[in-house]
Amino acid sequence: MAFSNLADDLAVACLDTFGEGALYTPLNHAPVSMNIIFDSDFVVIEGGGEVGVETTKPAVTVRVADTVAAGFTPRQGDQVAVRGAFYVVVAVEPDGEAQTALILRRAPDA
Repeated sequence: MAFSNLADDLAVACLDTFGEGALYTPLNHAPVSMNIIFDSDFVVIEGGGEVGVETTKPAVTVRVADTVAAGFTPRQGDQVAVRGAFYVVVAVEPDGEAQTALILRRAPDA
């Protein structure tokens, strides 16, 4: 079995275990319901000897095969609705195999 197949099997297992539903809206494409892994790491931004600023770094992980099957490639400006909040994709970080991490920014209130 090729490594890419093993990586995809692992992505499926992770989504089955840690995944949750989200509404993904690509630019120029209809919204798609999909299973994602949501993460909101806590980070401290140091200010060169000053007191750090605390914040979170929201991100989602998507399975490449799921986005291909839905007919889109994730990119900056796409939107994700998860856990009752709306986010905009600000960075796309493919792992080169089976998953892509999408770094998010909370969308401004409409």
